[in-house]
Amino acid sequence: MLETLPTMIQILGITIFLLGNTIRAANITCSSFCERGASNRTETCNTNTGECIYGCIVGFAGPNCSYECPDTCIYPAENETGTCNHISGECLHGCKDGFYGSNCTQRCYDIDPICERCIEKNENDGIECKKCNRNFYMSAGKCLSCNYWCLVVPTSAEPICRPEDGYCNHGCRTGRYGFMCGERCSSTCKDECNRETGTCSGCKYPNYCGSTCEIQCQDGCLEQQCNQTCQCVNGCTVTYWGENCYSPCNTNCMKPSDYSRRVCNEINGTCVYGCNGNRYWGSKCTEACSYGCINGTCDQDSGICTGGCTTTTVYGQRCDKPCPSGCLNGTCNQESGNCTEGCTTSTVHGQRCDEPCPSGCLNGTCDQESGNCTEGCITTAVYGQRCDKYACPSGCNNGLCDQESGNCTEGCTAATVYGQRCDEPCPSGCLNGTCDQESGNCTEGCTTSIVYGQRCDEPCPSGCLNGTCDQESGNCT
Repeated sequence: MLETLPTMIQILGITIFLLGNTIRAANITCSSFCERGASNRTETCNTNTGECIYGCIVGFAGPNCSYECPDTCIYPAENETGTCNHISGECLHGCKDGFYGSNCTQRCYDIDPICERCIEKNENDGIECKKCNRNFYMSAGKCLSCNYWCLVVPTSAEPICRPEDGYCNHGCRTGRYGFMCGERCSSTCKDECNRETGTCSGCKYPNYCGSTCEIQCQDGCLEQQCNQTCQCVNGCTVTYWGENCYSPCNTNCMKPSDYSRRVCNEINGTCVYGCNGNRYWGSKCTEACSYGCINGTCDQDSGICTGGCTTTTVYGQRCDKPCPSGCLNGTCNQESGNCTEGCTTSTVHGQRCDEPCPSGCLNGTCDQESGNCTEGCITTAVYGQRCDKYACPSGCNNGLCDQESGNCTEGCTAATVYGQRCDEPCPSGCLNGTCDQESGNCTEGCTTSIVYGQRCDEPCPSGCLNGTCDQESGNCT
């Protein structure tokens, strides 16, 4: 005997009626919501319990598939099973667009009307939007409208901006640039600017330049007009020069009476009419005439003083070199720089009084022209006009010699040498090697009787017996 009873389950405050038949007796009829399986079998449930053998068709749940899942649940994919939990009502594969919650019964629209797909945040803290309506984009889980400055193309299938980040799909309205067209093109752009960089396609005014047309053309441009790369289009004004007219003519350039004429060469900056008052020189009049020039004037090409020097204490063609410090009264020849009045002290010499007297001079004084010592040498152990010979000859007695000639003044240290500098050895034939220190004649006779003469350097005549002779006359003895 069969008994059919309606079954009712209340979940989360919602009353849900279970469809199909609930069977209490044996040999019951299977629920029409049981899945038939891959072979499309006729027996789909246990006839004693009513439990579906192969599970439920899409949209139903429970042992006998009598629980209908909310239609907002996402149905399982081909390789998935089940739609929802028949006890809790929880959707097993998430919610269809526009719904959220465990059983997908809450609408995203109720929280955010422009949110097309959402998920519930933790601890019931609102929703996080995952997909927005057309012409809106997501930002931190919320839907924001595409920027007003995004270009609108009504006939395009694409939305105004990208849903994931707000990038304007069709570009920007006139006068705007940037990712979301939030940047304003420079007000000096001629028409529009580059969507990505803001670079102007041209400048509105002829006296502005640069990528964004915000730089004024340089003052040196004629009529202050230049192209977008800041190059003068009409050349330079009469007081500027250079490739882009950045360089002003030197203020020392003489200006013509006709102000329409150029002050300096437009290419190299050379002063066209020379320098102001002849007080500067050089092609661009950048060098001042020397302070030593009379009236401060000089040749504009070379800088040479045209009227000579203002004082005798400077010299050179430009009167810019001070006389040597050793010159008496600081004066010198204006061409050579040689001292004209002598030296400030007797301890220096030379034409410019810049050479110290020889160190051997007594009191450090010398002749200012020759440099010869004027008061002798500081010691008798040196000699020469400049007392710069290293020492008297080694043979001089007591190491003393004449300071001019270097001749020994007190004789020789030994009787075996002779000569004015005691640097010649006595003749080899002299007895004991001694001789007269002036003449070199042997003073003690000869070493042998077979020679004769004052220096014992002449052999006795060959006819003498035993070869001997008188040492003075040479007569055979």
